Amino acid sequence: MKPIILAIETATDACSAALVVDQQIYCRYELAPKAHTDLILPMIRALLLEANLALEDITALAVGRGPGSFTGVRIAISLAQGMAYGLNVPVYPVSTLEALARQALERNTEKTRIIPALDARMSEIYTAVYDGMLNCIVSERVCSPQDLCIAYPHHNILAIGSGWDAYPDRAIPHIPHCHPQAKHIAQIALQQINQGLPGLPAEKVLPIYLRDNVAKRPSAVN
Repeated sequence: MKPIILAIETATDACSAALVVDQQIYCRYELAPKAHTDLILPMIRALLLEANLALEDITALAVGRGPGSFTGVRIAISLAQGMAYGLNVPVYPVSTLEALARQALERNTEKTRIIPALDARMSEIYTAVYDGMLNCIVSERVCSPQDLCIAYPHHNILAIGSGWDAYPDRAIPHIPHCHPQAKHIAQIALQQINQGLPGLPAEKVLPIYLRDNVAKRPSAVN
């Protein structure tokens, strides 16, 4: 049986949900700061109606696990955990930075390094570095934009995310005004399922959130 995946992403000012059915992706997306709790359930209902499915047809859940807004990530994680308990399906937590990197790769496949960034406040960013195959080559962390500018020359770099928008005077040239989206969360989860990777049972979702939502602060970027 082919998976039917519901994905939820609320880690930033954007709220989105996506449904993967066979090879088709149904999506809802809205840039609406502080309105995620009002939007996400109607989005899910609209997706199920569009796909002519019932909630019980879902075979797996995918969720943006952060980094990002503490409140925003908690909304998605709590909803995914509650639905996983009710539906008895696995949950695939996906990095919001990896989802951004996938979005960037859709726009440009020629760069050898992809650097997503989300605003971490206090002149810092959440970031990681991916290669052109979306392999993470520098793990998630919090650092200043200057650290990345020094560590990585601007040529052959594809940067994306609100972290670069927030500090334009210190930013690598980047794709502006982009947020993580549930459709990319869903695509990454589908890839994991096709690779035979197991998801998490509901009771293990919250500990993953508590462990992963705060990025480590290393002494260097490279």
